[in-house]
Amino acid sequence: MIKLEKYDSERKNVTHIDGITQEGVTDPIRVFLDDGQNAVVKYPCNNAGTIVLVREIIGSMIGDILQIPIPEYGICELSETVISLAIEEEGEYFPLTTKNKGLCFYTKYYGNTTPCQYSWLKSINTRRYSSIVLYDYILNNDDRHDGNILRTIDANDSILCIDNSHIFTKENDILNDISYILSEKNVNSVAFYNKNKDLFDILLKDITPIELIDMAIAIQNVITKEVCDEIKRNIPKEWCNIIHAGYLDIIFSFILKRVENIKNICLEIKE
Repeated sequence: MIKLEKYDSERKNVTHIDGITQEGVTDPIRVFLDDGQNAVVKYPCNNAGTIVLVREIIGSMIGDILQIPIPEYGICELSETVISLAIEEEGEYFPLTTKNKGLCFYTKYYGNTTPCQYSWLKSINTRRYSSIVLYDYILNNDDRHDGNILRTIDANDSILCIDNSHIFTKENDILNDISYILSEKNVNSVAFYNKNKDLFDILLKDITPIELIDMAIAIQNVITKEVCDEIKRNIPKEWCNIIHAGYLDIIFSFILKRVENIKNICLEIKE
């Protein structure tokens, strides 16, 4: 298991906005960071709310722990000066304003990628990618499709899972739905699988039911309350102060309930 570390000392700065990606409801931006890295950034007060940044960092940290193929990620600062310069360059229709300044979530930009074709996945052994299904169960990610699972065209010829904007729940305010969110019915739901069945069936085609159960047990051993508490401590306070009070407690209760139930889900989806 990886050691989670505070991001305060690792935060980078956006030096220049390279443009809008025009993909997804959050209107992510392409940027250059002060270490020269080209990155994709989601910023505060985007169309889907700052809560998206919280979902992204939680999803990425859990993905890191489970060794899911995800992009390099981190926290960066987007200044009012950089936004103002972009507005001057792009014109009045540039979607960001100075209200979007502050701490952002970024992932490394991978230029040599393409949406992952199911026909290619069928032609390879997908054993090493089977844990993606259980990862998406834990996060209740029913939005896994060829637009957010990318194939890297390089020597490794691998895949990358991106975009945790829609995990846990679609609503910004889940407090009114807490009884359902934590209910046995929701925890036992395989709706996430059925919505992405074509892809998930391919990802599981080279693993046996017993191996899937073993994988679930391994996940239970690493996604513990102590680990969830550590993840929670790593979420920037700037974001936590904006989202609804109690959101994180609900989400981590949700995660732990799903981890506790993960062997039952394995049995259901393999049936």
